[in-house]
This record gives sequence, structure tokens and C-alpha cells, in this order.
Amino acid sequence: MKRLITAISLIAILAALAPAALAQAKEKPLTDKEVSKLVTDWPAMVDWLEKKGKQLEDAGDGGIPQAILADKEFKDFMSKRGWTIDRFAYVSGTAFYLTAVIAMEKQNPDMAKEFDDAIAQIRASELPPDQKAENIKSLEEAKATMLGLSSAQDINQAELKIVRAYYDKLYALYEESN
Repeated sequence: MKRLITAISLIAILAALAPAALAQAKEKPLTDKEVSKLVTDWPAMVDWLEKKGKQLEDAGDGGIPQAILADKEFKDFMSKRGWTIDRFAYVSGTAFYLTAVIAMEKQNPDMAKEFDDAIAQIRASELPPDQKAENIKSLEEAKATMLGLSSAQDINQAELKIVRAYYDKLYALYEESN
């Protein structure tokens, strides 16, 4: 029951804040420092949610995700760690999404490599910049589709590079949370 409460709470928090996080994506990509901080802060946040979920379960009001989302204590808890709720939602959502992208690549290394090689060839070509960008975007969408990922979210290569550096730690956090 404890894991279920935590999972529901995490999903509710990230889902409720996704529109703000996605809007922020175009303005400020995640940074190496933020991903490092996420790796450090994630276990404490999960512990906090488990404790709060248990309190709410014991109270019997049944509104676990909504109560946590509206909880000033949660905002204060995150603020003490240097996060706004919106920024935490963006960084954690993006980092874990990109962790899934990397995990899929690892499961299909030849296919991912073929796409990456084709993208590298286009980048090295003498095509006009706008044509390069269009071709690269098409290949990235095809790669995402072939790897079974959503192509709705454009993959920021700089963010992907940062998450690759933290992949093992992020994947371990994901496994622990599930």
C-alpha cells in the first residue's frame, strides 16, 4: 500500500504540473547541476511523500494526491531544497523521460546507432542549416517512433547528453520508486 500511495502521489504531482513544465521547456533547459540535485533530492522527496501519504491514509479522507498537491508543507519542503514545484516537475519529468529514451536505446543499440550515424552525417554535410535542421528533426522523430517512444516531445540533445551522464543513477532511482 505504501508504494501505491507514493506512486499515485508522484504521478499526480508530475501530471498536474506537466503543462507548466512543458511550457518552461522552451525557456530554460535542465542543467547538469539540476540533474545532480535531482539525484540527491529524489529519495528525500519520495520519503516525504510516503510519510505524508501514510498520514493522509490514517486520516481516512481518501484525497491523497489532491491533498499532497495542495499541501503547503510540500511546497515548503521542496523550497528548502532549492526547488520550485514547477521547476522540479520539469527537471524530474524531463530527466526520467530521457532516462526512458536511453533505456530504449540500450535495448536496441544497433537501431539507435544507425539513426545516430545518419544524424551525424547530416550534421557534417554541406546542406543549408534549415535543411539540416529539418532532416535531423525527421530522423529524430523516426528514431523515437522506431524505439517506441513518443515523438510529441522534441528531444533536446544538450539535455539528453546531461541525462546520459547520470543515467545509471536515474535508472536506479526509477527502479527503487517502482
